[in-house]
Amino acid sequence: MMRLSDPGRRAAATLHSRRARRGEAGLTLIEMLVALAVISVAVVGIAYGFSAVVRSSGEAQTQASLDGAARYVADYLQPKAPVGYQACATTTTYPAPAVPAAYRDEGVSWAITSVVESSTMSLPGFSPQTCTTGFGGRGRTSGYDYGVQEISITVSKGSISLGQVVWKEAVS
Repeated sequence: MMRLSDPGRRAAATLHSRRARRGEAGLTLIEMLVALAVISVAVVGIAYGFSAVVRSSGEAQTQASLDGAARYVADYLQPKAPVGYQACATTTTYPAPAVPAAYRDEGVSWAITSVVESSTMSLPGFSPQTCTTGFGGRGRTSGYDYGVQEISITVSKGSISLGQVVWKEAVS
């Protein structure tokens, strides 16, 4: 028989030997609380992961919607589009296309933010035109239009915006 000098050890040994004799097996309250805390941390981590996936999915959907709207406006402004080339254009020269119902329902809007005429390159067969008013883009009030324009558009949905540039040339 083993002698234990510490009364706390003796009590623990006695409890252990009683359980062993009766065939009882179980967990203490401390062990249960630790297991509950570990499971809680795991559940919170999993829930946070799911919320991050849902949030990024919504952002990806918004980005895809803005990309589609930007392509729609860019196609509208292309050289052979319904709106022909306008020499010495400004941001108000080219009307932005009407917002289709599919984009309007999603809260998408767009605007032409700048029109810049090419300053050096001239298209073959295009005679440079003198622009005296409304010469867009570079802070100048007059200059020449050589037949090529850089049109910047901005597509927005709420606080998210997407910019795109369309090059338009005079079609001869």
